[in-house]
Amino acid sequence: LRSHADVFEQVGLDEAYLDVMQRTQGDYQQAENLAEIIRADVLAQEHLTCSVGVGPNKLVAKIAADYQKPDGLTAVKPEDVIRFLAPLPVRSLVGVGKKTEKKLESLKVNTVAQLARFDVQKLVDVFGKKLGIYFHNASLGKDDEPVEERGEPESISRISTLKEDTRKLEFILAEVYKLCVDVHA
Repeated sequence: LRSHADVFEQVGLDEAYLDVMQRTQGDYQQAENLAEIIRADVLAQEHLTCSVGVGPNKLVAKIAADYQKPDGLTAVKPEDVIRFLAPLPVRSLVGVGKKTEKKLESLKVNTVAQLARFDVQKLVDVFGKKLGIYFHNASLGKDDEPVEERGEPESISRISTLKEDTRKLEFILAEVYKLCVDVHA
């Protein structure tokens, strides 16, 4: 993947962002053609299918990549971002998990379009300033985080959300032990 990118950012074993603006001169058709070449190369070299999203930023590209999984290609031009995102469920947005989705549903927000129209101050009141503003911007397809090369990871971590609040030490220690085994592996 790195050989196809101007800037390459690996974010997991099976996920990466490629900035291809220079090599495609910002032409989305060229970027889409490059994405097809990448998909063919991954299939030929690794015998794996992959989904690719082409978009004006990392957020939109990630959502586009997830849109036609498995083995799909979705390209979203800047002028089509709002139209692409609007009908999607809020769960499609990066950072919206089951609990956040339920909280948004309680506010009668089920789609990205509804989130985009929702009062930003109310989002801040419910989710805090940073997350409330992020959800509003994400619903509009706004993301200014650049694609950046990353060095070796400085740490390895795991997180778990308990199904219920508890102060029972034996239960908490059992969960911590599972996380420790996972980190060690």
